[in-house]
Amino acid sequence: MVRRLHLQGYESFLKYVDDLGSAESVYILYTGTKLPDTGESWCPDCVEADPFIERGFETAPEETQLVIVEVGDRSL
Repeated sequence: MVRRLHLQGYESFLKYVDDLGSAESVYILYTGTKLPDTGESWCPDCVEADPFIERGFETAPEETQLVIVEVGDRSL
């Protein structure tokens, strides 16, 4: 199973990258921040793409790491 790491914001991402070992296989997904009332991103494109991204990682090697970085919110 793919190891997942959820980060909030760019500063958290920069700290993660500084600590990252060079031999690791890492995929980085930037997405809009999830809305508290729905648990889904405010970004409709992110919501639409999510099932396809998840399906793609179902067959990834166990040592694969997916870093999900929530990089923005949207005031409605």
